[in-house]
Amino acid sequence: MPEEEYSDSGRAVYPDGLFHLLKEFNRRFPTLPIIITENGVADDADIIRPAYIAEHLVAIAAARAAKIPVAGYVFWTVSDNWEWADGYCPKFGLASVDRSTDELRRMLRRSSFELLRAVAASKVLTQAQADDAWAQFSGAVLEGRNRSFCRTLEGSTGMTGFSGLDAPVSRPLVAKDWRFGMWRAPPYADGVSVALRAGREAAAGAVAGALGLEAEDLWSRWEGLKARVKAEAAVKQQQVKERKAAKGVFSELFFPAAAPPPKPVATPAEPTHEEL
Repeated sequence: MPEEEYSDSGRAVYPDGLFHLLKEFNRRFPTLPIIITENGVADDADIIRPAYIAEHLVAIAAARAAKIPVAGYVFWTVSDNWEWADGYCPKFGLASVDRSTDELRRMLRRSSFELLRAVAASKVLTQAQADDAWAQFSGAVLEGRNRSFCRTLEGSTGMTGFSGLDAPVSRPLVAKDWRFGMWRAPPYADGVSVALRAGREAAAGAVAGALGLEAEDLWSRWEGLKARVKAEAAVKQQQVKERKAAKGVFSELFFPAAAPPPKPVATPAEPTHEEL
């Protein structure tokens, strides 16, 4: 989705997701403490990483405030590494690795390293630190800066990709507020809406032409289809409620309870010789 921010490795940047995941784990395993063993981002330019660190720590703080027992956090990772699915292209490290020589020299990515070191030493993330990290990212967006991307750029906007690359391509930063609690879903979720609302009338026209329709007629029919599906779902939901309410009646009609076995009839005992 071109309106979302991604890491160099093509993973969406979504701090709220960590909070929701922690809530779900706690719901399933309420008696167990949680240790986050790997949280990080591929970002060779170190533009996204400082804010990424800050906002995910805010998400963890929110989870702990909600009584979710987060007992530990491990950042991924100290230095650039080999990724099983992506090789050496995405850069996850707080320190870069120069692989052009046998020495494999490390060089700190200062912004994210200094932030994480300060937080680890004080065990506190301040509002000023979070604001500074976000200012670094948003300033790069306003400057129109690009960053590395280790996925093929495909689609009509050239902003999405599925296949990994050995050498990165360039992708622009996205002007979206993805900070914890600030993320908002796009106002559309289906292909026709994307085509029309994003201004790609040509794409909608091609679909409409294949169906022998005008683009506006296609849109109208799509909205009608969604309304009909919604109405049918509401009817089915009501039917389910009615069936549940009538469950006892149905049980009596079609599955009557088994009649209790007859009580044994007592027979008089035979008289004994003494009684005779």
